[in-house]
Amino acid sequence: MKKIVFLIMGLLVGMSALADDGIKVNPLTIAQGETADLEIMFESAEAKYVGYQFDATAEGVGFNIDLDEEDGYDGGSALAKSHTIAASEPVAGTYRFLCSSNKNATIKAGSNVLMTISLKADAALEPGT
Repeated sequence: MKKIVFLIMGLLVGMSALADDGIKVNPLTIAQGETADLEIMFESAEAKYVGYQFDATAEGVGFNIDLDEEDGYDGGSALAKSHTIAASEPVAGTYRFLCSSNKNATIKAGSNVLMTISLKADAALEPGT
């Protein structure tokens, strides 16, 4: 089985307000037809945000999300228990993710995971994509 390496870049374009505080997505290796977890990280010396929103699309890689079951994405260690994460139905292959806190709880400072998204690579995805 061939391994495929790709970087999810531009995934966090809509999170530009957080960019100065170090939003990053680690490089990910995934095999054709398999699933892998993508971690979206928050690195900051001082958290000052209560939520975030971004649109995500990845050609040849699908989001392994069942919106009815709220399965396939997870809140990370950077979020307070009062945060909720939601994903919308895809429009033209793009999902919208929204994280918010009704109690205005802030995202925890330090090197922490904002959320984890389960991805599935298409069986026909070319190696090196």
